[in-house]
Amino acid sequence: MESIQRAVTYVLLSSLLIRLPWWTVLNLTPAQRPRRSWTIQKCLYVKFLRFLLSSKGRDRMKHIRVLPTHLALQLDKGVEGVYVDGVPELLAGKVKEWAAKANVEATRIPGYWIHKKGENIIMGQKPYENEKVAYFLHGGAYMHLSAHPNQATSAIPRGLLRFCPSIKRSFAIEYRLSSIPPEPTAGQFPAALIDAIAGYN
Repeated sequence: MESIQRAVTYVLLSSLLIRLPWWTVLNLTPAQRPRRSWTIQKCLYVKFLRFLLSSKGRDRMKHIRVLPTHLALQLDKGVEGVYVDGVPELLAGKVKEWAAKANVEATRIPGYWIHKKGENIIMGQKPYENEKVAYFLHGGAYMHLSAHPNQATSAIPRGLLRFCPSIKRSFAIEYRLSSIPPEPTAGQFPAALIDAIAGYN
């Protein structure tokens, strides 16, 4: 707990006292900004996000909050999920070749359902005829974030359910995240693609 508090303190203080002033100076005039039309607030927001998603930011932030991963289904109140078995029989051509070269195999991974409010759908039931189910692959450049319904990325499928009357539910697969050394490489390419195929099946 103490190490987490130190990490949070470091990230906050270094961001407020060093990064934020420096980024402000770098983006003072519209000519210095990535896009002239961007406000200074947008520039600072993008800089901060890029820092968090960089390897340095990730290393510091991973001690602060542990995200759900492909290793275990994390059910909670209001969270519906299932394990999805790998489908090695569906791998063919280049994907099968890439998987063999990278020593990546199809494996069982979690997937999470989100149902439209007011719908009485049994979790995981097969789609009825002509039903549209949103299949969601969360963002994060295949290296970050999670498909878990309690994560910020779930705002996208929730928005689809809210504004698309024909869609009653969405399914998100917790694909294996890619990494670079020195982190473990369990999710190297084409692991996420193989997991996406399993979830679609």
